Amino acid sequence: MAGKTGYTRVLRYFLIDTCLLIKGTEDSNIFFNFYNELNIKYQPVFLIHEGIKFEFLRSAVSADVKQKREELLNILDVTVLPQNKFDDDILQIAQIYHANKVQPNQIHYIDVINAAILNQFAGRVHLLTIDNNDYPPCLFNYEEFFSMEKNNQRSIVGEYIFSKEKYHEGLVKLAAATKEIKK
Repeated sequence: MAGKTGYTRVLRYFLIDTCLLIKGTEDSNIFFNFYNELNIKYQPVFLIHEGIKFEFLRSAVSADVKQKREELLNILDVTVLPQNKFDDDILQIAQIYHANKVQPNQIHYIDVINAAILNQFAGRVHLLTIDNNDYPPCLFNYEEFFSMEKNNQRSIVGEYIFSKEKYHEGLVKLAAATKEIKK
C-alpha cells in the first residue's frame, strides 16, 4: 500500500509501553500527530500484553479516564498478547539487567515482560516507549527517536529492537559468573 509520500509503507509490529499509552490519553493531539507520522511511514500493527492492559486501565483515576483509555485501545486496534507465553525468558532477562548493573529501581516487571516478548519476536516487533532509560543498551538497539512536542514540553518516543546478540552475550557472562561462584 502506498503511503501519502508515494512510497510503499512497510508492515511493522509495535509493542506499545504503558507510558506511551498514558501519554496518548493525557494529550491526544500530540499523540495522534505521532500516530499519523507512524501511519505515513508504516502499516503499523499495535501490540500490548495483558500486563500493560492491566497497568494502563488500573491506573485510571476516574470512570471517564478509564473510558478514554479503553477508547484509545479500540482506536489503535491493539492486539493483546497473553503474557504467560513469555515466562521462560523473564528470569534470564532480569539477571542480565542485574549483571549489567542496571539499577533495580530503574527496571519494572512490565519492562522485563516487554523484553521477553521482544526476545521471542526479535527483529519483528519493535518497542515504542517514552521511558527510554528503562530499555538499556545491554539488551536493546534503538532504531529511531520521535519527538512529541507541545508548549515547550517534549516527550521523546524511542523505537527499540531486542538484540539477540547482546542477549546471548549476557547469557554467556551469566554462565561464566555462575561457574565462578560455584568454585
